[in-house]
Amino acid sequence: MDHIGPLAAQHGMTREEYVAYYMTESIDNPLGLMMYEKYQTYKDYQKNPKMKFGSPADLLDDVKISTKHILPSFDDKWIKSIEDQSDDEKGIKFEIKLSTGDTIHAFKVGSFRFGWEFYLNKKKMDKEEIKRTLIQKAFTPYEIWQMNFDGFDKYYMFSDDSRAYNSGSSHEKQIMKMYDALSSSDKKKAYKHYTTKQNDPIDFVQFRGV
Repeated sequence: MDHIGPLAAQHGMTREEYVAYYMTESIDNPLGLMMYEKYQTYKDYQKNPKMKFGSPADLLDDVKISTKHILPSFDDKWIKSIEDQSDDEKGIKFEIKLSTGDTIHAFKVGSFRFGWEFYLNKKKMDKEEIKRTLIQKAFTPYEIWQMNFDGFDKYYMFSDDSRAYNSGSSHEKQIMKMYDALSSSDKKKAYKHYTTKQNDPIDFVQFRGV
């Protein structure tokens, strides 16, 4: 019988969030689960008198900066409110309400700055996945194409660093895919934007988005 679902409901959490918050996998447990305190608490910081970081004000600043890195842009305008929902035993937790109507929950993992585990609308996601999801909600397909086009390093192929080359090549393909998905009117708008950036632009028929 699954006892996790009802327990999660009692705490106003999803099953996935409850497991991540209270449990972890353990090879020593035949059920594969073990209760333990996973997240950093304010008490953990207080145990080390030499620790100059760890006050509620410190953690508020830290979670705000960390959250801004996964928003559509590094801007305060996306954040409506931040509430400290930490528990002395269960750990440090913040709830961030966004102007998009979404909610982010951040749990402190480890004692170092910028170490947070994020949930978007009660679903655990990595930082890049959250950013992509929010960008798609906040901007139109054309705006997303334009931001990527304007931020594209068109000289990536001259880099001696294979990582920079591979990153640039991948980004180029992504921008072309974004362009292909645009409506006919947005493609014309994109081409017009492209011509403002080029001294000798190719014609519209040849243009592929980058």
